[in-house]
Amino acid sequence: MKKILDWKFWIGIAVSGAFLFLAVRKVDFHDVGDAFRNANYWLLIPSIVSNFIGLWIRSFRWGILLRPIRRIRMGHLFESTVIGFMGNNVFPARIGELIRAVVLGRKARVSKTAAFATIVLERMFDGATILFFLAIITGFLNLPFPGWLRKTSVLSAAAVVALFSFLFALKAKTDVSLKIAGKMLGLFPEKLRLRILGLLKSFVEGLQMLQNWKFVAVTVCLSVLLWIFPALSLFYSMLAAGIHLPVASAFFLLVVLCIGVAVPSAPGFIGTIQLISVLGLSLFGVPQSQSLTFSILYHLSQYIPITGLGLFFFFSEGLSFNKIGSVT
Repeated sequence: MKKILDWKFWIGIAVSGAFLFLAVRKVDFHDVGDAFRNANYWLLIPSIVSNFIGLWIRSFRWGILLRPIRRIRMGHLFESTVIGFMGNNVFPARIGELIRAVVLGRKARVSKTAAFATIVLERMFDGATILFFLAIITGFLNLPFPGWLRKTSVLSAAAVVALFSFLFALKAKTDVSLKIAGKMLGLFPEKLRLRILGLLKSFVEGLQMLQNWKFVAVTVCLSVLLWIFPALSLFYSMLAAGIHLPVASAFFLLVVLCIGVAVPSAPGFIGTIQLISVLGLSLFGVPQSQSLTFSILYHLSQYIPITGLGLFFFFSEGLSFNKIGSVT
C-alpha cells in the first residue's frame, strides 16, 4: 500500500488543489460569509441521518452479496462499511475499499479476496443505478446539460455493461477463463503466475451471487433504494444553505458528484466536491458563493461523522493502520 500512497497521494493533492482553485477563484467571500451566517444548521441533522441510513442499506446489501459465501452479522457489515468509508476519507486512491475487505475478512473470517470481489460487484450495481438516475433526470429535467456529461454517461454505461459481461463469463466459465488467464500470464515467473491465478480463484468465490437471480433482483432493488438517501442528504444540505430547488436537482447533483469523484483527488475528495457543486448548481442559476457554501456544509456534515465513527470502530477492534497496510 505504501507505493500506492506515495505517488497517488501527490497526484490527488495536485488535482484537488487545482479543483479547489477553480471553485473559489471568482467567488465573493463576503457573500460566502453572509451565506454561512444565514444557513439553517438544524437541517444538517436530517442530512446526516439520511447519509447513515444509506450506509446501513449499503451494509445490508453487502450482506446479500456475501450470503452465498457466508451469512454475516449486520453489525460486522455496518462497522466494516463505515471503516471503509473512513479509509476513503483519510487515504488516497480509495484504499478504504481494500481496508473494508480486510476488516470484514478479519471479523467474519471470510476470504479477503472474495470480500473484495463482492465490493467490485457492489460498485458495479452502484454505477448501473447512477446511470439509471441519469437517464430519468435527463428525460424529465429541462436543463442545458453539458456535452461532457452525456458523453461520460454513454462511456460509463458501456464500461458497466462490459464489466458485468466479463464477471458473468468469469463465473459461468471459470475453468475456461482461468485457462485463458494462465496462458496470458505465461511470460510471468511461475511463482507470480500461480499467485495471480490463486487470487482469481478466490475472486470467483465472491461472484457466487451472480448464479442466483433472486439475489440479483433483490440487490437491484436495494441499490435503487440505497441511492435515494444520499440524494436526500444533498437536498437537506441545499436547504440548509438556503438553496430551494426541486428534489430532482439533488438527484442530478448526486449523479454529477459520483462522476466527479471518479477523478483522482486528495483524501476525502477535497476540492472535487467543491468544484462539482459549483458547476452543477450553476445550471440552476445558483450563485457561486451559495454553491460553495453548500459544498462546504455538505462536505463537513458527511466527512466528520463518518470519519469519527469509522475511527471509533477501527480502534475498538484493536486495529492499526500499520497492521492494515501490511495486508493491503
